[in-house]
Amino acid sequence: MADDQTVLLEYSLGSEKSYVWAVTRNNIHSYELPAQAAINEAAQKLYQLLKSAGDGERDKELKLATQELSQLILSPIAPELNKQRVIVVPDGALNYIPFQIMPASSTGDEPLVATSEIINAPSASILGQLREETERRQPPTKVLAAFGDPVFASNYAQYKDTRTNEYIASAQPPGVEEWQHALRDIEPEGDSFNPATMRPLFYSKLELAKLRDVAGPDSFVSTGFDATREKLAEADLTNYAILHFATHGILIQNDRKSPACFFLWLTVTDAPRMDLSDSRISTICTLRLTWLY
Repeated sequence: MADDQTVLLEYSLGSEKSYVWAVTRNNIHSYELPAQAAINEAAQKLYQLLKSAGDGERDKELKLATQELSQLILSPIAPELNKQRVIVVPDGALNYIPFQIMPASSTGDEPLVATSEIINAPSASILGQLREETERRQPPTKVLAAFGDPVFASNYAQYKDTRTNEYIASAQPPGVEEWQHALRDIEPEGDSFNPATMRPLFYSKLELAKLRDVAGPDSFVSTGFDATREKLAEADLTNYAILHFATHGILIQNDRKSPACFFLWLTVTDAPRMDLSDSRISTICTLRLTWLY
């Protein structure tokens, strides 16, 4: 680790026993955890509660579910969590859990994010490679590049035309079913997802406008019909410190244990024909980026 205030947690779930390695600047400690089935059950319970609409009873269940999972995966390593920065390399069902909301112990209420910066990483080896590249790169000269609020099949007819990028609000108020996929949730069944149900995220247009105001006039922000895969692929993003997306992401799995691919949804230039193969970004790693870790 680069400093004394960072710890990396790498999980490995097994059928009989699971493990987590806590790596600091000077030490590596290994901790034994329960079997994968027990951790998956607790993680799935928490995930389902995170997907559901909030109310008083649900909030109580959510608190209990976070404490239950924390007892399995964080309580055994509680002494390692007194760092300013915690880097998490999850495994299996833990890929779907936001560690930011997890309490450090099963008896505490304070989430990890209240005392530490929480960072997710795909693996310790990739993290090391990115840091080596960071040491060789030139500092970015601009702050923000952002893509979001794209045109989907569901809202294509509501745009005035492809030139003005103006959006016409629907005359009829949408029902609950219509807005089902306008929420910021995780869709683990991405391989069977119906793209016709995709709808714009709530407040994504306002989100991008506020980010542009904060980042300044040198920001690069593409929305609506400009938020295309082609524009993203041809953009030189190495001069920007932050690459931000305000759109849907879908996880595609090869098996039931871990996500194999992550896709982002952008505008298709020949809409309203919206096919999965047209609107997904097959890999972000091919973009010209300056990776920051």
